[in-house]
Amino acid sequence: MKVAQWDFTGYHVITLGEPHISVRCLCVVNERVWCAYRNQVYIVVPETLATEVVTLGCDLTLLLAVL
Repeated sequence: MKVAQWDFTGYHVITLGEPHISVRCLCVVNERVWCAYRNQVYIVVPETLATEVVTLGCDLTLLLAVL
């Protein structure tokens, strides 16, 4: 298993929304970076910096299906 680490020297800035609202947490899931922003989870592909958006509501079935 490959051990990955954050690289603080070669960072990228990805705008997910309004600049005065911060990303609440980051988590690595299946080689993707999950970012919690407001009521949405952005899934970032590190190799391409492409993003997918999952909007959260009362039902977490969609979120669990992505896992």
